[in-house]
Amino acid sequence: MHKHANKVYVIGSGVGPFPYTTVAQAQAAGVAFNLATPPYVDGFTNIPANGNSSWMVFRYQADTPGAWFFHCHVQTHFSGGMAIAILDGVDNFPTPPSDAGDVCPGTGYTGHSCYEDKTCSSCGSWITGNGGYSGNGTSSSGSGSGSGSGSGSGKPATSGG
Repeated sequence: MHKHANKVYVIGSGVGPFPYTTVAQAQAAGVAFNLATPPYVDGFTNIPANGNSSWMVFRYQADTPGAWFFHCHVQTHFSGGMAIAILDGVDNFPTPPSDAGDVCPGTGYTGHSCYEDKTCSSCGSWITGNGGYSGNGTSSSGSGSGSGSGSGSGKPATSGG
């Protein structure tokens, strides 16, 4: 098994059911965990179940917010469902940029970044006050015959085509 974004401490594993919802419950029932010197790994092998179930408990610091994949690298296991997405640090998810999903008229790209003078760094289009875009002399027609003259801003402009 492998978890993306960070390594984990494997604090326990075993064969058979794990009917507990917390480590404290399992400890109270006599399940032993290695809390002093657990291995710190980015991938690990499950205990073979051999006709039974198996379990593994790991801990990690969720210091990289995001939706991270946790999966088995054996293709038949992966395609059989041994994969999930874990939402780490949801309280610290980054705020999407205000232009997320906008489509640049010059390049067709989404989420382009802009210079302080309100030109698109991808195509040189001007950003209007309402968040829309207008050309700066750069053609972005689909005919293939456009020509560009640039805006004189010192920023690179491209010609369509």
